[in-house]
Amino acid sequence: MKIVKLTATARADVEAARKRLVKERAMFVDLVEVGVQGSPSDSHLADSDVHPADKFLADTELWTKSSTEPTLVQFRYEFELLFGNRAEGTLILYQDCFYDVRGQFTSAQQRLLVLEAADKERQLFERLKAKFESPSGQGGTRARHRIPEAVRIEVWRRDQGRCATPGCGSRENLEYDHIIPIDAGGSNTARNVELLCEVCNRRKSNKIQ
Repeated sequence: MKIVKLTATARADVEAARKRLVKERAMFVDLVEVGVQGSPSDSHLADSDVHPADKFLADTELWTKSSTEPTLVQFRYEFELLFGNRAEGTLILYQDCFYDVRGQFTSAQQRLLVLEAADKERQLFERLKAKFESPSGQGGTRARHRIPEAVRIEVWRRDQGRCATPGCGSRENLEYDHIIPIDAGGSNTARNVELLCEVCNRRKSNKIQ
């Protein structure tokens, strides 16, 4: 059994691959016009009816559902055209990441495996951030109010692994923030905790929004 994370920024990668293939298609057409024969692998570039990336980008249900739940990707052939590699197992999209789940599992088991893989990665980078970037990791004092792991998992999934500030949505340098500070009577529950990127969290400071 193996789970491989194929890309960390799925939508941006699809859009970048689309731009690359558009340029390749234009070059192919130019070569045909001047009488230079393209290779067999270039033949798909001549079909300009439907770009393989458009099927991904137009599937709003796929992107919406996958923001909160691991979702099966039907466009395996289009994925291969865009990225030049083939998923060996089941191709799944979750929170803007493509996963390749290899092995014989039910759809329910595949969902749980992807959730576990994503959560292990979250825990890993939280440990690394605490070790190398937090005051406690640099010889300072330890954070006073440790958020329970169950709450961190719930908040991460609820906020879709993005900054909860309207108009931001960043996935970089995310931190757990108490909406109402503990010192002001706030709780350590998911209702009072949100994900903020470092920039938005510093901007907010200790204010209640």
